[in-house]
Amino acid sequence: MDRIAKQIIIALIVLALLSGVGFGIYYFSSARPTCDDGVQNGKEEGIDCGLIACGVACINILPLRVTVSKLLPAGQNDYDFVFQVNNPSPGYGTPFAEYELSLIGASGSEIDKIKGSFYILPGQTKYVALSFKMAEEISAVNVKVSSVDWQKLTLGGETQFILKRQQYRNLVNMSGATSEEDLIFEQELLSEEPISEGLDIEPSAAGAQTIYSEFDGILFNNSDFDFDRVDVAVVLFDDSDNIVGINRTTINRFLSQTDRYFRTRWPFEIDESVFRADVEATTNLFENENFIRTHGGSQEKFQKYY
Repeated sequence: MDRIAKQIIIALIVLALLSGVGFGIYYFSSARPTCDDGVQNGKEEGIDCGLIACGVACINILPLRVTVSKLLPAGQNDYDFVFQVNNPSPGYGTPFAEYELSLIGASGSEIDKIKGSFYILPGQTKYVALSFKMAEEISAVNVKVSSVDWQKLTLGGETQFILKRQQYRNLVNMSGATSEEDLIFEQELLSEEPISEGLDIEPSAAGAQTIYSEFDGILFNNSDFDFDRVDVAVVLFDDSDNIVGINRTTINRFLSQTDRYFRTRWPFEIDESVFRADVEATTNLFENENFIRTHGGSQEKFQKYY
């Protein structure tokens, strides 16, 4: 074998080795699909789908979108945080979407992470509200939805919680002394319908803790179902539509075609003037244990799984 032929063979071997190394670097450094993490990555054609990547044809599932977020101080070392998430997929929701909050300190660097989860129904937009305590000052919070357990959900009936009355009051004057209730706004949203008698409405006495303001209202369960748990989020806005207050509560055993009173309180002063409120009542239709009883029909389950 002459010298030129040997050089050609050596060059081909070197080229093959370099190609193999390059492919290995690309293969191991590129995003690889896991097909169960609730996000589109690798060669997936959609979220956790694609015949080549996952062996499953894609259906029309769009990723969850965080549309609004707000961090508010809630006293010394305490913070309230809310974000609004939209599910644009009409036929799919999730009983478990995991989120991760990156807490940014005054220096601009991340100082901690908080993980949690929420449920969301097909086509729903909802608030996720939480409170936390930190030893350091927090200047911002970044939100990321890290994984989603998608499930097809066909609603077998109408679930609707109607807000019949809402009112917001200041309970402490600017000097810090307890004052007569200063009613900021009140709305009888369904004034033509009488409020049910026998509602469990507690007195407004604050007890040992100073309560600066409170929001209360009456919700009506317009569905044919009794629910074990209904989550209520209250978000307050000023006249420029900025979020100035966040709170949440739970209504247990919300019976069909009944009214329920709810109240949320703030043990600190809200700095801005409150102009309006968003009240959002939701319930987890993915949990069969959440359905106590069905009225007016033969259907045993509210939802159907596929």
